[in-house]
Amino acid sequence: MNKIAKRALSGIMAVFVAAIGYTSSLPASALEIEKKRDFNIFLDAGGFDDEFVSQMHSISDKNSDGSYFSTMVMVPGENEMTIDGKKVNLSVAADMGVGGEIILPAEEIAEAIGATAQVDRASGELNIVRGEEKIKMGSSVAELQSNLDISDEYEKAMSSEEEAILLDNATVSEQDAEDQLCLDVKAVDGKIVVTSPYQSKQIILYVKGGRNLSQNYGATDFATNGKGLYFLQYETEKQTKAAFEAFEASNAIEYVTVNGIMTLDSTASTESSSINLGSWGTDGDGVNSMGIQAGRMKNILSGNQNEILVGVVDSGVDAKYLNVREGHEFLQGRTTEPASATDDTKGYDVANGTNNTMDTNGHGTHVSGTIVDCTPDNVKILPVKIERQSDDGGLPELEIALGMQYAAEHGAKVINLSVGGPCGGDNCLEKKAIESANAQAAERGENPPIFVVAAGNDGTDVGNHCPARHSLDFDNVITVGAVDKYDLPASFSNYGQAVDVCAPGVSIRSCVPGNAYALKSGTSMATPHVSAAVAMLILRHPDYTPAQIKALLKSMTVDLNTAGWDGATGSGRIDFRMLDDSRYPKISPIAATGFTLKNTSDHQSPTNFTQGTIDTSFGNIPIGVVVSPKEATDKTVTYSSANDNVVKVENSRAFATGAGTVTITVSKGSLPVKQGSVTVNDFWAYHPAESFAGGTGSASSPYLIATAEQLSKITYDKKFKNITYLGKHFKLVSDIDLSLKKWDSIPFVMNVTFDGNGYAIKNMDSKSIVSYDDGACYVYNGLFKNAMVLKLSNISLVNANVNSSNISNKYCNIGLLCGYASKSTFSNCSTEGKAPDGGGIVGKATTGTVISDCYSKVTDSEAGIAYSLIGSTIKNCYASGTLSSTGSGICTKMGNSGSGESLREASIINSFSAIDSTSEIGFVGNKNSGKIIDSYYHSGNTYGVKTDLNSSDTDLTARTIGTFKNKSFYTTAGNWDSTSPWDFNTVWDIDSNYNNGLPFQRQFHRKVYGIKLNKTAISLCKGETEQLTATVLPTYAVNRNVVWSSSNPSAATVDQTGKVTGKLSTGTATITATAADGSGVSASCTFVGDTDHWATPEKATTIALHDQKAGKISGAGDIDCFKYVADKTGDVIFYTTGSLDTKGYLLDENKNQIAQNDDASISGRNFAIKYNVQSGKTYYIKVGAYSTNTGSYTLNVARGIYSKTIPKNPDARSARMTLQAASILTNLKIQLGGKTYTITRPESEKIFYVTVNGARFKVSLLDASNGFSTTWVIRAKLPASTAAQNLSISFYKGKITATIPTVTDYLPYKSSIKTNINPSSGLQTVINGMSSSGYSFTVKDWNNNTVTVSSTAKAATGMKIIKTNTSTGKITEIFYVLVYGDVKGGTNCGDGIIENSDALSVLQYATGKATPPSELVKLAADVNHDGAIDSDDALLLQQHAVGSATINQNVSVTNVPDDCYYTSSVAF
Repeated sequence: MNKIAKRALSGIMAVFVAAIGYTSSLPASALEIEKKRDFNIFLDAGGFDDEFVSQMHSISDKNSDGSYFSTMVMVPGENEMTIDGKKVNLSVAADMGVGGEIILPAEEIAEAIGATAQVDRASGELNIVRGEEKIKMGSSVAELQSNLDISDEYEKAMSSEEEAILLDNATVSEQDAEDQLCLDVKAVDGKIVVTSPYQSKQIILYVKGGRNLSQNYGATDFATNGKGLYFLQYETEKQTKAAFEAFEASNAIEYVTVNGIMTLDSTASTESSSINLGSWGTDGDGVNSMGIQAGRMKNILSGNQNEILVGVVDSGVDAKYLNVREGHEFLQGRTTEPASATDDTKGYDVANGTNNTMDTNGHGTHVSGTIVDCTPDNVKILPVKIERQSDDGGLPELEIALGMQYAAEHGAKVINLSVGGPCGGDNCLEKKAIESANAQAAERGENPPIFVVAAGNDGTDVGNHCPARHSLDFDNVITVGAVDKYDLPASFSNYGQAVDVCAPGVSIRSCVPGNAYALKSGTSMATPHVSAAVAMLILRHPDYTPAQIKALLKSMTVDLNTAGWDGATGSGRIDFRMLDDSRYPKISPIAATGFTLKNTSDHQSPTNFTQGTIDTSFGNIPIGVVVSPKEATDKTVTYSSANDNVVKVENSRAFATGAGTVTITVSKGSLPVKQGSVTVNDFWAYHPAESFAGGTGSASSPYLIATAEQLSKITYDKKFKNITYLGKHFKLVSDIDLSLKKWDSIPFVMNVTFDGNGYAIKNMDSKSIVSYDDGACYVYNGLFKNAMVLKLSNISLVNANVNSSNISNKYCNIGLLCGYASKSTFSNCSTEGKAPDGGGIVGKATTGTVISDCYSKVTDSEAGIAYSLIGSTIKNCYASGTLSSTGSGICTKMGNSGSGESLREASIINSFSAIDSTSEIGFVGNKNSGKIIDSYYHSGNTYGVKTDLNSSDTDLTARTIGTFKNKSFYTTAGNWDSTSPWDFNTVWDIDSNYNNGLPFQRQFHRKVYGIKLNKTAISLCKGETEQLTATVLPTYAVNRNVVWSSSNPSAATVDQTGKVTGKLSTGTATITATAADGSGVSASCTFVGDTDHWATPEKATTIALHDQKAGKISGAGDIDCFKYVADKTGDVIFYTTGSLDTKGYLLDENKNQIAQNDDASISGRNFAIKYNVQSGKTYYIKVGAYSTNTGSYTLNVARGIYSKTIPKNPDARSARMTLQAASILTNLKIQLGGKTYTITRPESEKIFYVTVNGARFKVSLLDASNGFSTTWVIRAKLPASTAAQNLSISFYKGKITATIPTVTDYLPYKSSIKTNINPSSGLQTVINGMSSSGYSFTVKDWNNNTVTVSSTAKAATGMKIIKTNTSTGKITEIFYVLVYGDVKGGTNCGDGIIENSDALSVLQYATGKATPPSELVKLAADVNHDGAIDSDDALLLQQHAVGSATINQNVSVTNVPDDCYYTSSVAF
């Protein structure tokens, strides 16, 4: 590396080129003399007279290209850099390898130096082209043409989209950047700092003895003062560099330096206004900030009439200038004013040789406004302009140094330097200017001016920044860092040993040209606060030396960050409250009451810091604390990291030092501590293997890859060593696990063949790669970032995660295997993982890419196979899993919307989507063009294709998920296009036990992928055995043997056939079957020793009907076996009781399982099995527990139905039945006449009444069979019927039902009241009036005695006329005779004759002297039918008896009284 580069501090990379206009001859003789190290260019070189400076400016104007910069800073792995404090997005991130190799983004580097990056399509070389100059870079994209088969069809595409991809991936190595572009590239505190030392192409030198220069080494122009001082202009940076190195080596040269480029140390304005709203930096804002409390010092200086000049060496000042310009309103009376156009004592434009210092940038005016705002009127501004408009922001060092000289020579006691850039070391012009000013002041016997300098905005070590670094060399140089209004160190502020103090520098409001005001940020804004403070201190202490002023300034600070001096804030934020002055003593300490830990990346709204992530060990997180109250005089805290080897906290930053996660603890005295965690991710790309596992990279001898380190070697070599691997072949020879570190996608590859060889890459967690091109943001991610002519096959990704980016308005090329693929093939691949904003296989497939025989199982992804499919094909592929809310089953975008040559159709053939039914789009989101042939999607999805611009070319059918799990679906030729049949012989397979029953690829399962045991838990008594069997999948695994083992042979042993023998009654063990092929697949069965019942029928415990056996399940898999011999044929219920959740199995005498149950819902979560056993047969009952439950139970055996007594022709109002059933069946269901009556037995009552579906029941319960059965004695009031019906009765509870055989001729008969009988009519007449075909009638009296029917017999109240079906012999209805007035004559009935005695009885009923003997008689007594029995009834009855009145017999009665029964007089 060249000497100037070695001396230059690491700055952000940049290159600028200026073309030189003409050449001149130079003197050719010189005397070689020994160099003097104390030489000063400004004191000893004959002077920079006006003519020399004018010539120098003339040469610069002719040769400037207007695109200079000072410093570029990049963080490895991040797609953003800063150029002189301004953020710029990158096409490809800069990065730094483990060997210190540095790569830089070619497009942005080229743009920074005023050039373009181009790919030569003929040679494939990357060139940086600037005008006529073509600078060849290394081979990062070399051999393109020779390794790509670019047909005419795709030539146009190659010149546009694909060429853009090439450029977006193009990088420049550190060596090329330094050797070819003459940049200086350094690593500083984990950042890449690039400067362009030779971009001005100018050298300043002095020949010893003031002689003429003998050799100019190709200078195209020069200026000289004729006294040995030369200004040399060159055409290129290479020429400048070579000349400088030659001059530096020459003994004839006393002094030589390159005219470096610096910049103004501020960021862009964020707000402008025509109103001055004041700045928080002066006296605070009353809310969050204190500012520097300048008002306090102004009060101290009250009455001080001495004037002091502050030189503002900057972009100029909008100051009053003669009659030409009034200047900014805010600066009125505060700037020096020249007396005439030739008066160069009151301000000067060094860059243009005039005393008109008008600011065309705004920076110098803003700086001056801050000084004015912070000081009294006797502090004046001396404007010194050093910026030339043609420099486009770049400030040549010589202009700055001359400006410093001017300010020092024209009375400035304080010189504000809000400028800076990469330092040229001890020979830099700024240092010489300071030395010159100091020497001249000493000659005058005065204190030298104090230079107040900005620390710089690169966020790196200030030791790389000039003139800020020189505070370590001089007492009269003060370097200033920036803080925000919360006293948080500004994240952009440089840090390090040279920082003296800090001051407000974020969102500082001040004046800008045009009577406007703006907010600006930067150490440029902090510096004038300190310049103002220094000026006021000098006014207060005019006799103090610069060293004393500097010490006083550093003492009047509020200490920030860490106690005492620190590199971020120096001695603290200046605050005049802390100045101990006789007029205003230093304030008493104000204690802190609390603090909050913050992330200071965004100073507009700093967030609380609780956790953060740094993606590489090169990065850092800026942090700080907000201490309350704002007035606190000590705002320091103590930072500690749990592991400095992962994160180290210094200079208000958490610097990554290694991979891992640590906790940062912040404390302050007794206040509650604050903590935040930082995770530093490690990447495989920084851990490459030195070599592959074998091979030469040819087709016959591919590079062999067996480890993650070997896989990452491809990434590392491509990124940092410019190894293209064009035309090379790779093959996996082992599964690779990437779980320990993050994956960094393999950068752009061309013509590479990668054979996964049936192996898997597991646990890939890949970081997204952001690229910017023409203002658009592109996000790439995948195993491969992007590729052309990549042949990828036979590879499986398992548990892959390819992250997207939270950047909005981005174009995503994200796929699990590859982000962007052109002219590539993907065959026989499977993936499983998450691809937000991307596809399960490829992000964007374009220009002839073919994806075949691939499968993807995605999670929350945008597309199952490819996000975008243009000019490419998918065939014999499918996807399953879940999508994002906008995702599509196969691809999101298919084809493009162009026409003619720009139309690049896509095709999807013989493919299907089994994506989850919760997804809306089953197959394609937007089909702009192309064909879908013989393909299918899940019928649960809303759409197959959501937007189809050419539906005539869409052959897509919805099918159920079950269809896709059927092998015949794929082997049926009619379902698929014949050009590409599914291969289920060698490629695909299907197994209901694997992959949720969907197809999978055989090649990834050469080893065992699954083992299933016939039992997962067993429990054996001592000496008992159990045979376990293992089912090994797949059936075509090379080695399907298993190895059996017991974790505790003292409890249970297992032989190599899987036979387990119990050794202890109380022990436990795990019986394991492990695949013998080394796949690590295994299955296990838990063993628990049993103490009560054997599990095998051979030693089963006998249980009888109405018997109970207690048992205990000791562990998972414990089975107790019982034996039952049936005494008769019929339903028997086997059930358990107790709190244990049991399972039951019933085996026949041949030990074949014939029934089972888990929860029968009859008693808690116990099982119950009802089975129709055969008399004399033997049955076995096995009892176990659900899952891994343990505990006690009781096994019970009962019949379902024991007995029944059901009269078939009952009175419907009092139907009787007696039923005996198992006690556990607590619910009775009666079905009759289309109605169902359900009765549930109460828990405690033995007799209960219930009305169900209109019927009334009385139930009496009697325990029987030792409590195993219950007798139900039932009387019921049922709906009557005139025809026989089916009566169905069953007892049930939960899942157990016991049914009584159906009664098919059940006839509950009807009862009614027969009225409208003429008392004078005979009984025969009544019967004759009721007769009908098929029925016979008999008559009974109230006491059920038969009454002979004759013409003389009377029909009397209380008689019963019985209607019987002559064919069935069943009673169909009973009529109870009611003759109104006939109340007397028989027991509880009448005699058929109405006479005075009847009237007398009614009168007695009415007066309460007697009671009607029955309800029917009571009805007969109400002869006037008014609902009451009174004297009127007796009177009417008496009148009827004597013939003076007639009782109306034609009044019907609906309800039969309860005491009217044929078989009983007792009411129900």
